Amino acid sequence: MASGDLFGIVSTSALEIGIDLGDLDVSIIAGFPGSISSYLQQAGRAGRRTRSALSILLLREDALDQYFSTNPAMLLETPAERALVNIGNPYILPSHLLCAAFESPLTQADMALFGPAAHGTILELVRQGKLSAHMGTYSLRHASKSIAFQVNLRQAGQRLVIVADDRKIEETDIFHAVSECYPGSVYYSQGQTYQVQHLDLQEGRIDVEEKETTFYNEPLIDTDVSIRDQSEHHSRSASRLVSGSVLVTRKVKGYVISTSDRSLSGQEYALSRRRRMARHCSPRPSLLPLVPVLWHTLLCNDNTFDTQRLLR
Repeated sequence: MASGDLFGIVSTSALEIGIDLGDLDVSIIAGFPGSISSYLQQAGRAGRRTRSALSILLLREDALDQYFSTNPAMLLETPAERALVNIGNPYILPSHLLCAAFESPLTQADMALFGPAAHGTILELVRQGKLSAHMGTYSLRHASKSIAFQVNLRQAGQRLVIVADDRKIEETDIFHAVSECYPGSVYYSQGQTYQVQHLDLQEGRIDVEEKETTFYNEPLIDTDVSIRDQSEHHSRSASRLVSGSVLVTRKVKGYVISTSDRSLSGQEYALSRRRRMARHCSPRPSLLPLVPVLWHTLLCNDNTFDTQRLLR
């Protein structure tokens, strides 16, 4: 881009995370990305420093995009959403504490800074041998280099390594491994096509084989949301607003293998897709930590609250 050899870049939403490309003059956003902050980030990829730029939002036919088409001020004048962070997230807190312990040994006074789950998490890290306890303080057992370089900022949870011919391709997290890396599935990385041969959750390893295919697969995922507790609620005449915690469970119940052979007619393609329907049992469901949410229930004609909508 800087030398002028490239005139444009096509990217996923990953490009919005604070990357300064320098000399982009125009950004084209394919549909409202779901939040004002993401929209501003994507629009801001062009026109860095003192340069002026043009941002084009291509609106889709869904209700939210069409609402902004008739109410552009809501999009252009609404401030970005406030960032909400669950400091007790069990997939993030351990790494957060290890990074802090590298800077300075943790003390009892630090517990309040990291939330009510910090004490139990620190004791677990001591049990795992990652922290050492000495006279009420907790420090890294091995502090030769910063633990921050071992923390992935894009993904959390158990990490699995993807291997082809005994060569590491990349890493992925447990959630993507369960839904995208089951045996027989097609995996894309750095422009290459691979087919998964073996998934070992215990060893944290996924074996793949480089292979050109004429099909791709789509996981069939069931998502279940169960309410675990209700901290407070406010009732109105026809609805009740409730805040509390929910447990989100995602399970891959199967997958569809679809052909990418463009020589087939529409009818042949549909038949091929149906014939390639496959079933797959996930080794285990994907569990997210307890999530604080806000939801409302609507009052039905028989005066019961049985319609719930989660606002995450």
